[in-house]
Amino acid sequence: MARWKLLARIDEINPEPVYPLAGHDWAARTTRGVRAALEALLGRVPPFAEGECFRLVRGRMYMREFRVSPLALVVATDDRPGAGPVRRALGALARVLVGVPRLAALAVRAPRRMAAIVAGSEATFAAFEAAMARAPVDRLDALPAEALVRWGMEGADPAFAPAFFANTVLNNYGGIVGDLLVEALGWIVRRWAGDDGTLFFRLLGGVGGLRSTELTTGLVELADAARAVPAVAAVVRGDAPGGLARLRELPEAADFLARFERFLATQGHRGFQEGGGLARRWAEQPALVLGLVRTLVRAPARPDDGAARARERAEAAAAVERRLGRPRALRRALFRWVLRHAHEAIRIRENSKCLLVAQSYRTRMTGLELGRRLHQRGLIGPAEDEVLFLTLAEIGSGIAGTASAETLRATIAARRAERAAWLAAPVPRTVDDAGEPVAPPAPPPRAPAAAPDAPFGGTPASGGVARGRVRVVVDPEAETDFPEGAILVAPYADTAWTPYFYLAAAVVVETGSVLAHAATVAREFGVPCVVGVADATRRLAEGALVEVDGDHGTIRILEGALEAA
Repeated sequence: MARWKLLARIDEINPEPVYPLAGHDWAARTTRGVRAALEALLGRVPPFAEGECFRLVRGRMYMREFRVSPLALVVATDDRPGAGPVRRALGALARVLVGVPRLAALAVRAPRRMAAIVAGSEATFAAFEAAMARAPVDRLDALPAEALVRWGMEGADPAFAPAFFANTVLNNYGGIVGDLLVEALGWIVRRWAGDDGTLFFRLLGGVGGLRSTELTTGLVELADAARAVPAVAAVVRGDAPGGLARLRELPEAADFLARFERFLATQGHRGFQEGGGLARRWAEQPALVLGLVRTLVRAPARPDDGAARARERAEAAAAVERRLGRPRALRRALFRWVLRHAHEAIRIRENSKCLLVAQSYRTRMTGLELGRRLHQRGLIGPAEDEVLFLTLAEIGSGIAGTASAETLRATIAARRAERAAWLAAPVPRTVDDAGEPVAPPAPPPRAPAAAPDAPFGGTPASGGVARGRVRVVVDPEAETDFPEGAILVAPYADTAWTPYFYLAAAVVVETGSVLAHAATVAREFGVPCVVGVADATRRLAEGALVEVDGDHGTIRILEGALEAA
């Protein structure tokens, strides 16, 4: 019986169950993307990736557990059930005889394939952006309902589906190759350069060209524009009432408002829980964006130190190369190749994800427009989220008149209750084929509170050491202020938290990995970050003075108490 593990790179940006409108074909689409990425890299789909690779369980994505060895990349490694010891030994010998030459050929061809994938990535991104631009969301109300259903299922034109799939393939390539290369880079700097972790994360910082950091740069530019005009700054800071309505009455706010609208045009598809695909976005609630700008305006202006982070990365690379043992030339060449391609994989993963978020916004807006049409026909209720509980095929049946109001309303009610139960239940990390937890979560035993100076922590994700007061942010949309130099503590971190990275002294997140969004953005901003810190939002008290060591993944309580685990 297969075991299925919660897919961390999805759960770390959206821990809630996905809605049927976005998730009805998510597992199948992800499986196709992973197979295509592996085929582009290896020249063929490896045997272990055949069959079902992903599935939705209680609205969350799970991946089938694989035991992958180098030979598994090129040959099947499973013996027939009931095979005796002689047959198993012969099978192992045959796999070695067939697999070793294939692995040698793969070692020669894979780097060329990787270079081709990287070289074509920007063209792929541009093609996907162009396909999305041919069906802007502000014109959906002019389309017939039947056309809207087709647009949701097939895309705006024949070029959309291949462009969407190509971007999905790049996203999976970035995840697969990025994980492997970051692991290889860590091995090189530890084993060959004797690094204790201080150089490794500096090598991964300053990648540049990340669309997710452009978002914060845009918000910082808006804050600078507001500061430049006292009347605008007073409204944005909250010293004068009125918000956006008041700004639109001020002649001197014209430049700020023009910049604000341009920001919404390029970044309005972002928002809290954007990883789930169907949460409300900034374009729908621009006051939230003004609130983020307010947070930045209230803090002192900071110069952009991206050039300094690039210098730190170059200095770290030079330090590693000085420590490499013999054969120095070969090790230097391998180190440089792994570092370069690790950066490219990180960039591809993060940028392709940003485009997938843009597409999910179009899915949401299309669904809402179709929901409005269904409500006008008396098929569903007026609540905005009702349509999110239907698949596009079910919506199409309603539009075509083949599904009754009774059927659609009953489906929505059942799925709403089901989702509420999923949200209330513990999330198993591993399940079996039936979707049942392999090891049902049990309440942890109560432990005595740690001593004030006893460290605890998680996975190191961005280097450096910082001290500050804890600021717990569970819902970034409800925050109106974030003190500069505070330690940001969050359950997870998607785009909505990113502006706080600009002000935070360090970041602590309950979920995530070295290639998670929080870790990647923290490294770009040069902020220490520790991820995978269980129950951090509960255990770290608001206002406690802590020291975060991003190189080693530890958190030390300097003042205040640590709640029991």
